[in-house]
Amino acid sequence: TQATSGPTAKPTAPAKAKVSVLKMSFTATVARLTVRVSDRGRIRASGRQVVATARSVKRAGTYTLTVPLSRKTRAARRGKRRVKFTVTVALTPPFGSRATTRPKRTLAPIRTAKLKRTRGR
Repeated sequence: TQATSGPTAKPTAPAKAKVSVLKMSFTATVARLTVRVSDRGRIRASGRQVVATARSVKRAGTYTLTVPLSRKTRAARRGKRRVKFTVTVALTPPFGSRATTRPKRTLAPIRTAKLKRTRGR
């Protein structure tokens, strides 16, 4: 048998990327997603109810994505309908495989304030 004189370094695969949505808030026209990522890379939010949006991040951390709602979703909410909202958030690191998550919410219709009519004097 032969003894080795030092530890042999085996090449290791990069750690598996992780992405999670911490918070979602909505206005009449946009969804704001607070996203935590485990690695640098490109964050992309897409789906049927949103306009696809992406941004690059240089390190692991928490980031905010402002994603515009699609015209169809905005019209449905204005038309006093609830909307089942699903968005796919993906992190594509420079090495390794893509990580995705799909949070879901039900959005309430937009409540518009009724304007008071005043008589001109």
